[in-house]
Amino acid sequence: MENRIKLVSNFGFSLIQVNDVDENGNELSTSYEVIDPYGNVLERFGILEEVKYFFKTVLPSKPKRSSTSTWARNVKVIKVSSRTQKVDCGSRFEH
Repeated sequence: MENRIKLVSNFGFSLIQVNDVDENGNELSTSYEVIDPYGNVLERFGILEEVKYFFKTVLPSKPKRSSTSTWARNVKVIKVSSRTQKVDCGSRFEH
């Protein structure tokens, strides 16, 4: 079973944390999906550092209002424990 948590949404793109859990609710694995404005999954990543690289290099660098690379710079990975990570995206972004 999957639990999906929307972490960030900006410029129409969303970052979703996908937790695979067993029937008892125990977390088996965590991955991250980048969803485009049309609801399509662009990529699925194992770690947030890969997501940051994707936003810096693959997505257009100059959307209409601001820079996607600015969004990528504001996504910070904070290690909470050996199995969990927290995402800090700054106060300028929707959660």
